[in-house]
Amino acid sequence: MPLPIKMIPLDIPGSEMEAMTDIANELTSLIDSGYDENSDEVDVLISQWNLVSVKHFEFSDFRDYHSWIGTEEFVKTAFYKAQYCDDLSYDEAKAIIEFVYNAEGDEALHHYALDSLELNFPNSNASGLIYHPDHWFDDDSMFDVDLTSDEMLGYLMKKSNRDLTDAPDMKFSYPLPVK
Repeated sequence: MPLPIKMIPLDIPGSEMEAMTDIANELTSLIDSGYDENSDEVDVLISQWNLVSVKHFEFSDFRDYHSWIGTEEFVKTAFYKAQYCDDLSYDEAKAIIEFVYNAEGDEALHHYALDSLELNFPNSNASGLIYHPDHWFDDDSMFDVDLTSDEMLGYLMKKSNRDLTDAPDMKFSYPLPVK
């Protein structure tokens, strides 16, 4: 299921993508050549990056990103800011959960969607519920539990104390964790 239209991030101008890609590639080259976080050259480039980025990046982000994401998607993460949506509907929230759960979109969009879930349902640990329900519920027997997107959304609403106005009445199969 695609992201709801109002949750799709804005397109990134090609010139900005190119400039940030150049910085990412230059940092990668410096780091691969042995430069570390104490290097003035590295510090200047990270500062330039952080002037444009919607979130703060550290040396370790540039050192490690190749292990989990491609350069283009990494650059996009600098532009994709999680969105809080006052008028988020139940179906829209459910679509975001399904987008994340089914690993749709590229890596940057996937992380943006997960960050948006975390922002819209604070203190609920959406990623933990989706990927590690046994930890979320603090119950090892739930390692293989297969929650529906409706159940996940119900637990996120309950844990965050955010009830969506159009949410149906829900019954929970498992007790909410105490912590």
